[in-house]
Amino acid sequence: MKIEILKMALRLSRTTLQSFFYNTEIPPFDDPEFFKPAATFITLKINKKLRGCIGNLEPFESLYESIIRNSKSAAFSDPRFTPLTTEELEEITIEISILLPKKEIVYKNRTELLEKIRPKIDGLFLSYHQLSATFLPQVWEEFDSKEAFLSKLCLKAGLEENDWKKLPVKIESYQVDRLSEPFG
Repeated sequence: MKIEILKMALRLSRTTLQSFFYNTEIPPFDDPEFFKPAATFITLKINKKLRGCIGNLEPFESLYESIIRNSKSAAFSDPRFTPLTTEELEEITIEISILLPKKEIVYKNRTELLEKIRPKIDGLFLSYHQLSATFLPQVWEEFDSKEAFLSKLCLKAGLEENDWKKLPVKIESYQVDRLSEPFG
């Protein structure tokens, strides 16, 4: 995705949050890219620490609508945090991730699975029956091994830490186009 689109997307996210606090209008965008279906994640941080992160893995609405909805959700509906305050608005940095389509990783055993995973390139979506979880590619920065990444992903999904080794979990990978503030 073009860097200019990512910059516009970041501005839209920030404008969305400002509109909530200052009761202003969210401007429409006329760039055709913003009318195309897109899946996005919005990550909010204060002093490099997570303050909210919400998104969707499937493109069921336009890029414009997805950014607005996920910006509000990351700020006010992430169950791990209290709603964002006016004071925090000036402290947050926003990162936008626009997801490319997921692809299933087909594997016969855990060794083959580990060989097919690409740290810092692939985000992973893990599912087993009704349980599921995802980590964006940038979450790799928090882990020193593929095994640790998969174990934490299992825990996030509500599974046991080592279930990726013994259950027939479905693993899908995806990449993202992303940009964080400040972008210059």
